[in-house]
Amino acid sequence: MDAAATAHRIKVESMLDGTEAAPAEIARLADYFVAGVAGHDEWDDDEVEAVDGIVGLVTTYYDELFTLRER
Repeated sequence: MDAAATAHRIKVESMLDGTEAAPAEIARLADYFVAGVAGHDEWDDDEVEAVDGIVGLVTTYYDELFTLRER
């Protein structure tokens, strides 16, 4: 796991502290977030499709994160 994924895994762990989230779920969300950042870094000013894709990724990420927090 690279440094960005490790750092985000630590953040997700703290956000999900006290929940029943499995380590694999936490790692998957961290990797998912890092993939979204990588996609964001590749945007050009005129790439509306890329923006839409990242918006979908971010929406899914937070939906899953808050679902896990509600457990």
